[in-house]
Amino acid sequence: MLKQMLRKRTTFQEIAVTTITIAGVAVLSITYALLNVNADALKRSARDYAVSVAENVAYRISYEVEGFENAVDQIINVFSSPGISTEDKIEMAKAIMVLESVDFIAVFDKTGKRQDVISSGKIVLPDRLPDQARETSITLGRYYSLVNGDKRSGKLGILIPWVRRNEIFAFLYTEMDLSGISSYIKDISLSRLGAEDLVCVFDRAGNTVLPLDERRQEFLKSVLGHGFVLDDPTMENVFGSNFIATHNYTDKEKGKMLGALISMPELAWAVFIQQPYDVVYWSLGRMRRLSILVGVLSLCFAILLAFLISRYITRSIAKLIYGVRQVANRNFTFKVDIHAKNEIGELADTFNQMVDELNLHRNQIEKQQRKLELLAQTDALTGLSNHRHFMEELTTEVQRAVHSGSPLSVMILDLDDFKRINDTYGHLIGDRVLLMTAEIIKKHARSTDIIARYGGDEFCVALTNTTAPGARALAHKIREEISGKVFAADGSAKFQITCSIGLTQFHKDMASTLDILKLADQALYNAKKAGRNEVKEKVIKGRK
Repeated sequence: MLKQMLRKRTTFQEIAVTTITIAGVAVLSITYALLNVNADALKRSARDYAVSVAENVAYRISYEVEGFENAVDQIINVFSSPGISTEDKIEMAKAIMVLESVDFIAVFDKTGKRQDVISSGKIVLPDRLPDQARETSITLGRYYSLVNGDKRSGKLGILIPWVRRNEIFAFLYTEMDLSGISSYIKDISLSRLGAEDLVCVFDRAGNTVLPLDERRQEFLKSVLGHGFVLDDPTMENVFGSNFIATHNYTDKEKGKMLGALISMPELAWAVFIQQPYDVVYWSLGRMRRLSILVGVLSLCFAILLAFLISRYITRSIAKLIYGVRQVANRNFTFKVDIHAKNEIGELADTFNQMVDELNLHRNQIEKQQRKLELLAQTDALTGLSNHRHFMEELTTEVQRAVHSGSPLSVMILDLDDFKRINDTYGHLIGDRVLLMTAEIIKKHARSTDIIARYGGDEFCVALTNTTAPGARALAHKIREEISGKVFAADGSAKFQITCSIGLTQFHKDMASTLDILKLADQALYNAKKAGRNEVKEKVIKGRK
């Protein structure tokens, strides 16, 4: 206990001394630098500031576009996943769209013809993609285009090819609303530069893209035509690579200006920032004067604040470290108890939110995994086990029978002349017959028995703790009920169908699981050969 107290006190003293030292050095360094700054340094600082604002705008646009692209890629992965029904794929795609705020997804075939639209509302789209859009998306992996419409609600069209087996299978198209980004540009222009109209985005043709305000169009063309971008080769350099430039020019309305430009080659856009010279130098000069006063006051308060801050930080960090250890030990219900309206409190809130989201995602993943496992084990039509799952379960039961000596019987049921039903009444009626057959088998079988759709019109049943006589009695019940069932086709047509059943009982001298299935299949063959609508049993030679 004493060692822990001494260690905490040492940590507290180290943080306090470090905080005082850093605060003093930082204040003195900043004050000295600003007192000795010259005009060139001010100009470079202003240019760097403008470039940083442009980079923030470019990053926000790229982040929003990338989010939509990731959503489309996730939906392509869902559509390409095997073993999942079309309905489940559509539901999973809708869930992704809700999470990523995607309004719709349109699917076009590889020729560009529209096939389907996943949307919660009415969407108006062309019936065919332009050839240029298809060719560009195939070459670059993406295609972007501005959607014509109301300037107050502009949208960016995003087209992504769906590649399957190294070939273009289809195209997925969506649209991203640009109004949010437009508002962001105006806000950052107002907060960082002092006015809403000092940041804009233009395309390869020199047209204003963002913000959605036609009044900026003539201004931008005027700037581009007076020295900032001189000719077409320079314009190609802007949009062909990562390009950053600054330029001094005179605006008729605002006077002398400092401009900065940064390109976005993926979208063939560029971000343009302008700063009035008087604002730049007034702000920096004011900062220089105030820095002296702030430096003195900061240095005076540093010692007092260092003690309080260091103590608070030490306690808060200890709580956060304990929370991280709890999560590392898979305790996803732990919450950090820090209530403060500052960065530490925000970090604690973010940590608690992260734990909640981890717990939610973990539950969702487990639920989805259970659903996928069930889909992988189940026949889509009848709801019975599929061939693969039946073989796994039968292998387990054979091993149990070998070790415990408990009886195990297997029977294979095949509908007689089922092809005639499909050819005469259609596959929908045939599916109805298969469903009814599955229901009859489940009706007579026990909950411990393993029932599966083995093939097209074949069913397998593994009867645990059941000898051949018991299996034979069950087989006759199933055969009699199926043969007595009257099916109704569309209209007034009615028909009946019979089945043949082959069965066998497992013996320890069988070499593998396939041996018992082979004997049951031979018994089924004998039932067919005997005229169908029969139950036959097959035993190993030398046994009765």
